[in-house]
Amino acid sequence: MSAPKASSSRLPITRRHALYPILAIYALVGLVFGPIGHQVSDDMPESNTHPYFPDHIWPYPILAVVVLVGLGLMALIGQPLLQPGQPADPRAAIIPLPEWYFLALFQFAKLGPAFITKAVV
Repeated sequence: MSAPKASSSRLPITRRHALYPILAIYALVGLVFGPIGHQVSDDMPESNTHPYFPDHIWPYPILAVVVLVGLGLMALIGQPLLQPGQPADPRAAIIPLPEWYFLALFQFAKLGPAFITKAVV
């Protein structure tokens, strides 16, 4: 007979296993009564606390107004800068220049024999 194949998708302890209820209860007790989160519920002296409203709320409307005023100023000041210039003239002479991101490759192509460097580039 052949040995049974081990499946990596099967868990070692399934719901039908005898230890499953014990381990599930053990895990739940550890989550509920464990040490995590106990420092959150400790009482804090009144002198170390401050109220949520208005101490934590008041900066947000001020920040929203600052952002809106900033956007308005950028729209007011930046609008003349975004106006289009002269319309395109198809009869105007152009000077073809490579884009800046190709400039290093074109300069590298000039260094050696044309066939080899252009094949590498």
